[in-house]
Amino acid sequence: MKNKLRYPTHASLLLRLVKGSKHFFVLSILFACITSFLDLINPRIISFSVDSILGTSAPDLPAPLQLLLDRVGGPALLREYIGYIAVVILCIALLAALTRYTFRMMAALGQEVMLKSTRDLLYHHIISLPLSWHNQNHTGDIIQRCTSDVDVIRAFLSEQLINLVRMTVQIVLALIFMLHISLHLTLIVMLFIPVIVIFHFSFMSGSAKVFAKSMTWKDSYLPLLRKI
Repeated sequence: MKNKLRYPTHASLLLRLVKGSKHFFVLSILFACITSFLDLINPRIISFSVDSILGTSAPDLPAPLQLLLDRVGGPALLREYIGYIAVVILCIALLAALTRYTFRMMAALGQEVMLKSTRDLLYHHIISLPLSWHNQNHTGDIIQRCTSDVDVIRAFLSEQLINLVRMTVQIVLALIFMLHISLHLTLIVMLFIPVIVIFHFSFMSGSAKVFAKSMTWKDSYLPLLRKI
């Protein structure tokens, strides 16, 4: 019973480590998704302005936006107030910059809280271990696992996980916008997505196996944390 792991899975351990900082990471992911949406809005506004306001192409907008445009007077009215469109584009760009700063700030706050919690957890557990354990493990190895390995978790939560969600949302939104423009070209682009995903996971899986062979469980801090 004394060897029973308190956190038997990576997920349960991760939830323990982010205790007290989860709201920061949730807000960071939320603002990252908003940033992805805003980054895709401005190109659509510019495209519409060039093609249908400055140009003569018929507006190609979703039904609700087309109905709103018809009610305000159509492209002819917007052509008279073209300067306001530039103001809208500028405001969206400023809002995107603000949300980008906010999601990075939330990620930074979350990572600092998580780092302190993890290091405190490790410290209090290590000093309570028996002398025999310290005799079997080199001090340099312990320090290495408590610094660089903890930093790996920090990078995953504050950078990789948030960027993964942001890029996923951005790809989905981009495909939706592309479907509205051209179904044929969108399908061609979508053919490459499974290839990229399979290649990525194959590479990461191979890298993980090589890394696992280069270290034993006793060299990792994860079993140490799981018994806390």
